[in-house]
Amino acid sequence: MAKENMTRYAILGLLASGCTSGYEMKHTIDTSLNHFWKISFGQVYPMLKTLVQEGLIVEETGEGMTGRRLF
Repeated sequence: MAKENMTRYAILGLLASGCTSGYEMKHTIDTSLNHFWKISFGQVYPMLKTLVQEGLIVEETGEGMTGRRLF
């Protein structure tokens, strides 16, 4: 049986708590959870893309935005 990827649940939880970008999520994990869980941008952004494709989150971009924001 394949091991379930818990990154998706962490990202969904971070979105629910107010993190709205991949950079903000990585920074939050690095400053609060880094002592027992490490994550890379190479994990965050592909999972965000997957969650968008699955319809679980919606990506929003607009004029004047410096990066991607997800809600």
